[in-house]
Amino acid sequence: REAPAVNGVWKLHVDRPGRYRVDLRRWPEEAGVAIGAALPPQHGDREQTAGRAVRVLRARLKIGGVVSETEVSESNRAARFEVSLPAGPADLQTWLWDDSGAERGAYYATVHRL
Repeated sequence: REAPAVNGVWKLHVDRPGRYRVDLRRWPEEAGVAIGAALPPQHGDREQTAGRAVRVLRARLKIGGVVSETEVSESNRAARFEVSLPAGPADLQTWLWDDSGAERGAYYATVHRL
């Protein structure tokens, strides 16, 4: 929720070759908010501090040897990519850049076969 500038690699296995949509997010999809939005604090069973707003301008995806980059608008809920992937193991790495040039990885990624 404090938007740490961290990054890493997710290890994936692609079951079937084909076209895939990959969405990169800062917040869970079910939050229904823009990628750069702030979130209010949560109270109840699981206390959480407010989520900090970050103006995300650009995103990059590297998966299975494919590298793609896109601009991100303030209203986007995710940075969306479409890629062709072969079957087998694949590393997924993400980058989000904000308006200050700071880099961080996406905290959430979803991959859907098209």
